Amino acid sequence: MGEWLQHLLDWVGANPGWAYLAVLLAAFAESLAVVGVVVPGVMIMLGAGALIATGDLQFWPTCLSAVAGAIAGDGLSYWIGHRYRDRIRSAWPFCRHPEQLDRGIAFFERHGAKSVVLGRFFGPVRAMVPLVAGIMRMAPRQFLVANIGSALAWAPAYLAPGVKMGHFSYVGNAQIGKDVNIGAGTITCNYDGENKHQTVIHDGVFIGSDSMLVAPIEIGENSTTGAGSVVTKDVPPDTIVVGIPARQIRKKNKK
Repeated sequence: MGEWLQHLLDWVGANPGWAYLAVLLAAFAESLAVVGVVVPGVMIMLGAGALIATGDLQFWPTCLSAVAGAIAGDGLSYWIGHRYRDRIRSAWPFCRHPEQLDRGIAFFERHGAKSVVLGRFFGPVRAMVPLVAGIMRMAPRQFLVANIGSALAWAPAYLAPGVKMGHFSYVGNAQIGKDVNIGAGTITCNYDGENKHQTVIHDGVFIGSDSMLVAPIEIGENSTTGAGSVVTKDVPPDTIVVGIPARQIRKKNKK
């Protein structure tokens, strides 16, 4: 963590009256097109989580501040893309670095409306997807639902590691078997902007911390997902998967 960031967190802890505004602005900048690429919003969120753990900040005001900032940042990015779609590519910095915009467009074309939810958790495209959604004329109501839903999941997920809450996760529309471990920060991405989908987790599964399970999906019996994995395909029984997107590395040894 940079020295300046540590000073910022020290200031936040010493000035709780301004702390929630600082969290809101950090989440806003983190979600804003272009700006979010250079602003260490995630690090600030993790630091805020640590301040919650020490009692300097309260969880719910911090979480709601982060949600509000994230919604506003994505919303402004979407509006810019929707309003200036024909001028974006010729504007700085895209006129010099078009690959950033191209990466966001490719991600949106691959995942459609679901990209707004997934993009919230993918560093390389996080700040680009809302802008691209506007450029691609995603329906405003559909974007709004995806924006709010993803922000409600994102804020606690990024505060949780700092707070060190063992099971602060979002597990919706899920069928969970026996002897299942759900790690901190796990999220079932069950809504694609139009429909809700189910996640099925069979007996004996170990879900690593900060895993994202993109529904509809089924995690086979006695399987394991590595920490931070984004699982987009069904996982066979007795299998270990890791990475973004998650890939099988080996089968487990059966006893």
